[in-house]
Amino acid sequence: MKRTMVFLSSIHKYSKPAHTSIQRTAPAPMLVFLTRGSGILFMNGYERKLEALEPLLLLPGMSIRFQAGCGDFEYYVLILDAVGIAKQRESRKVQLPELPAELFGSGMKLHSQQQIYERIARLYETASQADKFESKPERELMIQLQFQELYSTVLLELLELNRIPTSEKGMQESISYLHKHLHEKINLEQLASIAMLTPTSYSRKFKKVMGITPFEYLAELRVKEAKAQLSLSGATVRSVSERIGFGSEFYFSRVFKAAVGISPNLYMKRHQLKIAVVACSSFDDSLRSLGIVPIASMNCFRYPGMGEAEHLRKVSGHLQTLMLLKPDLILIDRYHHNYEEPLKQIASTACLEHHADWRIALHKIAEMIGCERTEQTMLSELAQQTDDARKMLGRSVGSGSLTLMRVTHNAVRIQGAPDHPLNELLFTELGLTAGSSSPAIDHKVEMQPEQLSGLSIQSDYLFVQKLHHGPSSDQILQRMQSSPFWKKHEAVQSGRVRFIPNWYAMCWTPIGRKTIMDSLLLYTDGQHHA
Repeated sequence: MKRTMVFLSSIHKYSKPAHTSIQRTAPAPMLVFLTRGSGILFMNGYERKLEALEPLLLLPGMSIRFQAGCGDFEYYVLILDAVGIAKQRESRKVQLPELPAELFGSGMKLHSQQQIYERIARLYETASQADKFESKPERELMIQLQFQELYSTVLLELLELNRIPTSEKGMQESISYLHKHLHEKINLEQLASIAMLTPTSYSRKFKKVMGITPFEYLAELRVKEAKAQLSLSGATVRSVSERIGFGSEFYFSRVFKAAVGISPNLYMKRHQLKIAVVACSSFDDSLRSLGIVPIASMNCFRYPGMGEAEHLRKVSGHLQTLMLLKPDLILIDRYHHNYEEPLKQIASTACLEHHADWRIALHKIAEMIGCERTEQTMLSELAQQTDDARKMLGRSVGSGSLTLMRVTHNAVRIQGAPDHPLNELLFTELGLTAGSSSPAIDHKVEMQPEQLSGLSIQSDYLFVQKLHHGPSSDQILQRMQSSPFWKKHEAVQSGRVRFIPNWYAMCWTPIGRKTIMDSLLLYTDGQHHA
């Protein structure tokens, strides 16, 4: 039996300008990740397009040439130490290593690209900052642990992608054809013929494999190419539309806006846009996380207790202010669909749909305003800040637990532990312990303050937020603080109740998550519970 152990020898990061040509011969096993940009890779007598975060393995003596495209690019080189071990009866013998075939010029598009990028960036930062560790062995251990996490993630995903049977190789060839001929007119019969299937069978199988239809996939490829071409000096919507295979400039603009959120004309000016936010969601903080200050941030939602006349005055005032400010783009959320038409009379409007993953809206905003590079840097910094906070909270809180409660205008709400960005931050990324309750709460529960005594909620900390401001919420809070539940709770008795702002809204943005972590460190400083 042969086994190969792979370790990281060193990691290097390079940034180069557009149209640069690189030739390289590998001195040792190397795993290369292009993290920004794209270009043409020449290797082993053939050429293909190399996209961001396609893993590329080079063995000693192997030569490649890479011709970058029209944008700046960035790549990481991971020098590997690979050791092969063969078991022969009762002994083990070191042999030449056999690295996984899946890494050899796979050309596979990984699905978890953001996660992989964050792990590469974190690994590079750990390897670059020796002064953060008390000893060299501690630093080396952390580097190897982070590398194994990255390596296993990439390899497992490639293994999954390579499970497509040989009988479906025609499907892969048709996908390659789409990539190479996206500028041309392509019909379903061509693709089905390459895959040796009927058009109906091909469409069905393509959607099963890729999750979208062939022409939705082709549209994605064309939009990606369009974004690169629209970034070039002197580009026009008409010329780009023609070059990437759209027969109609109007149709191209419609497809582009549906995919990116803004029109091609706005995309060409994305670095100079005046942006306003009209939303309940914290899109203004997402913009600030990317270094952009919105010219206005407004909320037209009618909250409980607000009269109709008051609400109409509020909305009318916001619309008048926006007309005076003349934004280029207005970002709205799902709670403001009803106001989309009047807002469109003022400026182009982009509605960001709700996703359970907070990073999706952030990436969409970064894409619209041309801040993808800032986004990547900021997420890498946030990952490091989260890791630092986790260590400090581990020392200050130990095994102490916390419960989150929200006071609304008519009840007390206890949040269970379903998927939510705040639960992800507190209980997964920061490693804190959720308070226990009997019966167990696995979803949102609302009850009157006097009913809380029917629950047995055990925790070292209570974090309480007033969801709505006003006399009704104040009364609910007063009733809760007068209830037997409150007076008997261990966190109240030990003075570990914290009144917090709306963490449930803040956790959807990098700025908000950083503020939550800073607050947790302040609230728990010096409190240790073994």
